Amino acid sequence: MGIILFFKNIIKPKNWPLLFFILLNLALVAFILIFFDCDFDLKNFAWDMDHIGLALIGIGIYFFLLFVTLTPIGEAYLRFTNGLKELYRTPDTAKLYELFDEVYEKAKENSKGLSKKVKLCVYQSDDVNAYALGRTTLAVSSSIMALGDDEIKGILAHEFGHLASCDSLMSAALIASNSVLLLAINLLKYFVLFFLFLICIIFYSLAKVRVEDRRYSLCSLFSALIMLVYTLWVLIGKLFMLKTSRSAEFKADKYAKDLSYGENLANALMQIDPSISLKSSLAQIITSSHPDTAKRIERLLAQ
Repeated sequence: MGIILFFKNIIKPKNWPLLFFILLNLALVAFILIFFDCDFDLKNFAWDMDHIGLALIGIGIYFFLLFVTLTPIGEAYLRFTNGLKELYRTPDTAKLYELFDEVYEKAKENSKGLSKKVKLCVYQSDDVNAYALGRTTLAVSSSIMALGDDEIKGILAHEFGHLASCDSLMSAALIASNSVLLLAINLLKYFVLFFLFLICIIFYSLAKVRVEDRRYSLCSLFSALIMLVYTLWVLIGKLFMLKTSRSAEFKADKYAKDLSYGENLANALMQIDPSISLKSSLAQIITSSHPDTAKRIERLLAQ
């Protein structure tokens, strides 16, 4: 079901930046695998069946891992890697589950496609926050009970909005896409490091400088360079989707408002971000994944 929802949503105009970035990652993964068979002669490189086969292998691995991430098994793995623990129903969690159940019932009435198996999870943090992950995970910080009941319901309604519109499913797909690319880059890195090791052995065996010193300096420089390139690439991808992310936040706010929790969410935002200041610098405006809190509150309280 998650895979079907992914394909239905990825072709929507709002998700075109994500689709474009995922396809770019796919092309890079295929190219990296082809690189292993290019004999380092890129000038005379020509497509043949071997290269096409390697590209297809890369594409197959890419989509397989992407699809696994969109299954319940993949989502469970994401919960594990993000340090999320399912919050079981006990006397200590009864109050939070009472608020969760109330909002969940309204969300299911409002969104027929919303999963009937959403799990409430918790992660350790001093910050009052919450987020949705995949298709069936709603995570709250361990400090969420610092807010009042009404404010918690407002935050939960907002996160159900992300689940209902599949924003969190798209985020999981992005995580999977970047992870597969990182796996391919690490394969490339260790392949080239081994190649550099051989060069050091051959060309520096008679040098006064110890082979190990020269080898480790080259390998360290290359490792740092390739990880810097990967980090910059992921940042570019994030910039691709920031506008989409900000629009999704406004849409999730509206969802909470439609469930009659708009004022609750506005009050929660006031407590979480008491400064309520507009972003003043260009860098803040460009790099923020969330709209200005002041603008969000204004829309939530508008009649």
